[in-house]
Amino acid sequence: MMIKICQLLMMFLLVSLSHGQEGNDFSDTNKRLFNALNVLSKKKFHNEQESLKSIESLEPELKKLGVDSLFGLYYRLKFNHYNDFLKRDLALKNIELSIAYYKKANNLKQTALSTMNKGNLFLWQGDNQNALLNYFEALRITEKNKFNYQSGLIYKNIGVVFSNQDKQKEALAYANKALQVFLDLKDDEQIAGAYINVGNCYFNQYDADNALYHYKKAEKISEKSNNLENLSFVYNNIGSVYIEDKKDTLNGLEYIKKAINIRTKQNDLNGLIFCYNNIANIYIGLKKFDLAEENIIKAKQYAIEANNKRELTESFKLLSFLNESKKDYQKALHFHKLYLKQKDSLINEMNNKDVKELDIKYQSEKKEKQILQQQAEVKQKNSWLLLISGFVIIGLIVFNNFRTKSKLQKEQLKLENKLLEEQSNYKIQEQRLDISRELHDNVGSQLTFIISILDNLKSSSVQFDEAIDKKIDTLTNFANKSISELRDTIWVLNSKQLSLSELKSRMLNFMKDAGESVDHIDFQFDFVVSDDKQLTSKQAINLYRILQEIVNNAIKHANAKDISVLISQIENELQIKISDNGIGFDYESKKKKSFGLTNIQNRVQEIKGTLKVQSELENGTNYFVAITL
Repeated sequence: MMIKICQLLMMFLLVSLSHGQEGNDFSDTNKRLFNALNVLSKKKFHNEQESLKSIESLEPELKKLGVDSLFGLYYRLKFNHYNDFLKRDLALKNIELSIAYYKKANNLKQTALSTMNKGNLFLWQGDNQNALLNYFEALRITEKNKFNYQSGLIYKNIGVVFSNQDKQKEALAYANKALQVFLDLKDDEQIAGAYINVGNCYFNQYDADNALYHYKKAEKISEKSNNLENLSFVYNNIGSVYIEDKKDTLNGLEYIKKAINIRTKQNDLNGLIFCYNNIANIYIGLKKFDLAEENIIKAKQYAIEANNKRELTESFKLLSFLNESKKDYQKALHFHKLYLKQKDSLINEMNNKDVKELDIKYQSEKKEKQILQQQAEVKQKNSWLLLISGFVIIGLIVFNNFRTKSKLQKEQLKLENKLLEEQSNYKIQEQRLDISRELHDNVGSQLTFIISILDNLKSSSVQFDEAIDKKIDTLTNFANKSISELRDTIWVLNSKQLSLSELKSRMLNFMKDAGESVDHIDFQFDFVVSDDKQLTSKQAINLYRILQEIVNNAIKHANAKDISVLISQIENELQIKISDNGIGFDYESKKKKSFGLTNIQNRVQEIKGTLKVQSELENGTNYFVAITL
C-alpha cells in the first residue's frame, strides 16, 4: 500500500492571483472584460463543454477590442481548460499563444508566468528537461526585473522537478529559497504552500520528523487564514507520513478524512470520489473489507452524481479487487466484467464526442485565422502609409516597429496554424492513447486477474498432482510474458518520441530477464551515449525488437557462454554491437532462409539503418546495427 503526498504546483491560481496590478492598467471597458476573464478563472467546471463554451463566449468582444494582454489572459484560460480535461497537446498550443501575445504587449510579468505554466505542463508529462528550460527562462525575466513574488513561485516549481528526479538536496534548496521569498513578502498563503513543499522534500528523504514539523507549520498558518485548499493538501500529507513512516494507519486515516471533510464543504465531488476510492484501497490492505466496501459505494454514488464515468469505472475495478481479496472469485469476476463493460462504454462515448468537438473546433479556429490575417493586412497597409508620409527619422522608427510587429504576427499565425494542425492530428493521437488504455485496462487487467487466480490456487490448501502444478506454472509464466510484451507495446503507443535513456531502461530490463532465464550464459550490457537524444517511436520499438531477436537466437541456437551488448554514440550515429562466442553460422546461406534474420533485416530497413553480420563456424557471431539520430 502506497499513499502519495500532494505536490503544490502553481498553475491555475496564477490567473486569479497575479492580475490585480495588471487590471488597474486597463480602460474601463477593457477592465470589465479583464474582470470577466478573471471570474471564469476562479470558477470550477465539472462539464468540459460548459467550461469551453463559457470561455469562448468572450471571444467576440476580445476580437473587437484587440488588446494583446487580454488575448494573453484568454489563451492562458483556455490552457487551463484543456489541461484540466487532460488534453495536453491543445493545452501546449494555447499557452504558446498566450506567451506570444504577452510578448507582443511587452508584458514581462505575464510572459514569465505563462512561460512558467508551459513548464508546468511539461512537468506533468514527465518531461523534466523541458520543464526546467521553461522555468529558468521565466526565472531570468523575474529575477532581472525584481518580480520577487513570481520568482518565489518559480523556485517552488523548480524544487518540485528536482524532487521528482530524487535530487532531494537541490529540491530542498529551491523549496527553501521560495519559503524565504514569501516570508520576506509576509504572504501567508504562499508561506504555507512553501512549508508543504519543504516538508515533501524531507518526506522523500524518509525524514518523517522534519516532514511533520514543516507540515504542522503549514497546518497552523492555513487554519489561521482558513485556507481550505492548502489544508486539504497538508492534511493528506500528514496522513501519508503517519501511514507510511509512523505506521500509525488509524491516525493517518483521521487526517485523510479531514481532507475529505474540506472537499465535502467545497462540494468537490471529483476530489471526494478520489479520496473515498483511496481510503477503500487502504482498508482493503488492512483487511477491513466492510469499511472498504462502504467507501467504494460512496465513491460510486458520487461518481454517478457527478457523471464521472472514469471514477465509476475505478469503483468497479476496486470492487473486483475487494472480492478477490475476500476470495469470493464469483463476485470478483462479476465486478471485473462490469468494469470492462463500463470501460468499453467510456471509450466509445469519448470517441464519438471527440469527432464532433474536433469539427466544431476546426471551423472556429479557421474563422479566427481568417480574421487575424485580415487584421495583419490592415496593420501592414497603415504602417507603410505612415512610413511614406512621415519624416525620415520617424519613418525609420515606424519601419523598425513594423518589422518587429510583423515578426510577432507571423509567429502568432504560425502558432495558430500549428494549433489547427494539432487539432487535425489530435484524433489520431487520442485513438493511439485509447488503444493503449484499452490494452492496459482490458487485456492487461484480465491477464493480471488470471495470474492472481492461479497464484491463489497454488497457495491454497488444495493439493494438485504434479502434472496440474506444472500446467499452472506454465500458464502463469505465459501470462507474465504476455504482460511484459503488452507493456512494450503500450510503451510505444503512448509516446510520439522516446529518449535514449528510456530505450536503455527497456533494453536493460530485457537483458536482466534473459540472464535470470538461463544460468549457463554470462550477459554483459554497456550503454555509452553522450546525449539523451530523442528517437521516434518507430525507431525505438524496432531497435528493441532487433535486440530481442538477436539475443534470443543466441540463447536458443548458438550454444554460447558469453553474450555482450554494446550501444554507443558517435556524433549523430547510434551504433549497436551484439556479440556471442557460440558455434557461429554461414550468414550468406542463411540470411534469406531464416525467418529471424529476415525479420531483423526488415526492421533495420524500416528505420533506414545499416546491418553488418560477421560469423565464423566455432568462432562466434557479431551483429553491427547503426542508425542516424
